[in-house]
Amino acid sequence: MEQVSWWVRGFLGKYPEIMVSFACFLFLLFFRYRRRDGLPTNWPVVGSVPAISVNAGRVHEWLTEFLRVAPGMSHVARGPWGSPVDVLITANPADVAHVFTTNFGNYPKGEDFAAVFDVLGNGIFNADGDSWAFQRRKAHALLSDARFRAAVAASTARKLDEGLVPLLDGVAANADTNADGSDAADLLSLYMACQDELGKDGNELDRFLRDTTLNLMIAGRDTTSSALTWFFWLLTNHPDVEAKILAELRETLSSGGHPSAADLKRLVYLHAALSESLRLYPPVPFEHKAGARPDTLPSGPAVWPTRRVIVSFYSMGRMESVWGKDCLEFRPERWLTAAGRLRHEPSYKFVAFNVGPRTCLGKDLAFTQMKAVVAAVLPRFRVEVAPGAVVKPKLSIILHMKDGLKVRVYKRQDDAR
Repeated sequence: MEQVSWWVRGFLGKYPEIMVSFACFLFLLFFRYRRRDGLPTNWPVVGSVPAISVNAGRVHEWLTEFLRVAPGMSHVARGPWGSPVDVLITANPADVAHVFTTNFGNYPKGEDFAAVFDVLGNGIFNADGDSWAFQRRKAHALLSDARFRAAVAASTARKLDEGLVPLLDGVAANADTNADGSDAADLLSLYMACQDELGKDGNELDRFLRDTTLNLMIAGRDTTSSALTWFFWLLTNHPDVEAKILAELRETLSSGGHPSAADLKRLVYLHAALSESLRLYPPVPFEHKAGARPDTLPSGPAVWPTRRVIVSFYSMGRMESVWGKDCLEFRPERWLTAAGRLRHEPSYKFVAFNVGPRTCLGKDLAFTQMKAVVAAVLPRFRVEVAPGAVVKPKLSIILHMKDGLKVRVYKRQDDAR
């Protein structure tokens, strides 16, 4: 290594004009290709790799920054010469409506997505075509079943009583069958009962059920836990919102027993606060699509089978042209009408539960569970972020906090339970 270094120094010392020429070439190249509009540069040879490398630790924030200034809120990023990387990134609601609804059939998940997330197998997250349609149909039937909803409500109440609340009590102190005996509705059993319809047997059926179970665990657990973590963190920074939620809980819910689904539905301000949290911190921060046939998005860029489309749900919640000048503020009131009722936004604008035919089937159930957790925790405990805790999103398929949320929990003095 020392010999190589000595040879390079000797060569450059003998031919300094080569070093000067190369430096001038790099300077001219930078001057020719650098962008003054804030968008990442697609450099010759290396593409967008330099910008990606510099911003690897803050990808979501970086995407948001340049999509704000990008024409049509969309931008094409390319990889090094010879690589297959050709990605269209967008946060434009018109593009979202086009890709996820109007021209849905042209934008399957694609083989690349399935390859990257192969651990999910052919579950509903990865599936396209008939397999996706079958799984969605069966899941929709179950989620509409009153027995299933009752089972979820009972399970949530039990976990709060036996798990979360006692756990928080301890922290604060230190600073499948229905009740009537009927079987609870179970999606896995429902799939197993449809073996003939599935057309699978033996190892193939086992693999399908494994993929289904893993997909349901991620859909029903990780997303909700991520949403609640960001929500409680936002409350620690907005005591005025926390006070309004507490007032609504005390006015709406009785002090004894568990709130019913009807009780939770009356928590309008809490629903608005959860929606506002999901706008800023969607549990699934981006979505990946591949165009089966050539197409042109409303924002202008062309799409072809080798060009991937990435929609930044995280960035969409931070676009001033979509949500107004106060788009970075946590303001639940934006979800309320003058009469105090919930304001419903179109799914291509509020994308926390996906859009179009792939809209999350568990949306209503997720709101019910999150409200139940907040109703059980907030009146009993006060949460403070631990001093020195750094809160930033983790680059992942689910928007978890990097290193989690470190908090201190205190029992509320006015809690009579």
